[in-house]
Amino acid sequence: MAEHGRVIASAVEAFEEVSASYALAGGHAVSLYTKPRVTVDADFLVAKRDLPRLRRALEKSGHRLRKVGDAIRAFGPGEDPGESEAALELLPAESHPVWKGALDSAVEATYAGTRLRVVRRSALVAMKFAAAVSTDRPREDRHVDLSDLIRLLRSGLSSGEEREAKDLAARAYRGAAADFEKLVDDLRHDRPVTL
Repeated sequence: MAEHGRVIASAVEAFEEVSASYALAGGHAVSLYTKPRVTVDADFLVAKRDLPRLRRALEKSGHRLRKVGDAIRAFGPGEDPGESEAALELLPAESHPVWKGALDSAVEATYAGTRLRVVRRSALVAMKFAAAVSTDRPREDRHVDLSDLIRLLRSGLSSGEEREAKDLAARAYRGAAADFEKLVDDLRHDRPVTL
């Protein structure tokens, strides 16, 4: 966790150096709202307009960058992108309507000793729903997203947060609000689900 804390602190420093709009998401955000869980990288939503400046700042600090689809994976100084997992994944928020809403509603928090912006718990629930039902993601990643969704639902999610999550999830696709309600109800009642 200490190494992840240094990676996150370094990323936040780069974001703030270029005044980027960003928010911690993914497994580290799940760890903030629930109990810590294992994750390989730190995922950040970033405003697309800020990516060119952010790329330059990360490269200047010794990171090696790889573009994968719309995302940018950053490897720490001295890490070989051919042999290492990315330390950071930068996701342009405008690539998905749920991500955009999550970035727009991000809040200040402290995580791993660093003050930063993080997606709200309700937005993270919507993001994990959208990821879990996405047929574009590998099945094993969707299972992790579903597990994260269960953890978030059991973390004391209020009825107001659940409504916010449903409203944001509805942006994913036509009919997503109804699918969200069904999946959440099935998970709350420990019924089997199919992805």
